[in-house]
Amino acid sequence: MKTTLQINNNDPVLIHPDRIQAAIKAFESIEFEGGSDPEDYEIDGDVALIKVAGVLARGVEDFEDYGFADYSRIARQVQEASNDARVKTVMLVVDSPGGMVNGCAECVDMIDSIKAESGKPMVAYTDGLMCSAAYWLSAGADYILATKTATIGSIGCLTAHLDATGAYDQMGLKIDVIRSGQHKAAGAYNTSLTSEQRMLVQDEINAIAEQFANYAFENRGSVPIDGRTVIGYDSVAVGLADELVGDLQEAVRLFKSKNKD
Repeated sequence: MKTTLQINNNDPVLIHPDRIQAAIKAFESIEFEGGSDPEDYEIDGDVALIKVAGVLARGVEDFEDYGFADYSRIARQVQEASNDARVKTVMLVVDSPGGMVNGCAECVDMIDSIKAESGKPMVAYTDGLMCSAAYWLSAGADYILATKTATIGSIGCLTAHLDATGAYDQMGLKIDVIRSGQHKAAGAYNTSLTSEQRMLVQDEINAIAEQFANYAFENRGSVPIDGRTVIGYDSVAVGLADELVGDLQEAVRLFKSKNKD
């Protein structure tokens, strides 16, 4: 059975702006004919490694081979690793530009609850991208590690609206949306937004961004919340990370040694 994933016009997203077109293409243009089961988390010594790679979303667990990462699968594996007697440290191994708003805060809440209940340290590591939704997932970790050339941050939320009314006019077409209320289907079918509708969309984006920024501040202190990203080399200085490492093996060795202390 084929399944097509979609990002709709005006959907808010938590993703690095440079990667949004690739994400839209993946969601709207690729049809999946089934998928493979996601891999279990790995254990290196007493450190559990949980993969957070690709565009984050809900309901994509069967399609992670196509460049997605499922919120529910991540939370489930954090729970399983936290319950695993062999594991002393849970490490998120992150390479993600971010993803969809829907499911992100809920995943963060579940991870925080699991972490509080288990008492096991949680670490987030990246040698690629740890942006937007991926940073929201990582910000509550006890320790964030990055390589010098990683890209970190992009705290904020965005959406994009395609207004195709000019193109319709040139073709002699007019879209007439019949609605039950003035804000029902705002901007649907690529029609124009009124100033009031645009303000409502902006309010939604601001509310999501505020939740994200507050969480980052509660867990990381003062960090850039204006949407910028920084290279790993500068991430410690601005508070987005705690320590630079050479690679994943060094990150794992660091916590293996900490667990022996």
